[in-house]
Amino acid sequence: MASHLARGHTVPEAVSAAKTYVTGALASGFALGGGIGPVDHGWALRRGEA
Repeated sequence: MASHLARGHTVPEAVSAAKTYVTGALASGFALGGGIGPVDHGWALRRGEA
């Protein structure tokens, strides 16, 4: 959220972008043991969404 606010986005826009990022990073991670494994911080770059 902070990075989007620093780029001049409104609070609702920043929250929405942060939610999209975190959801995508969690969904693109891989299973490693139990629970949520490592997140994939580069998921949007590989999908052309960045």
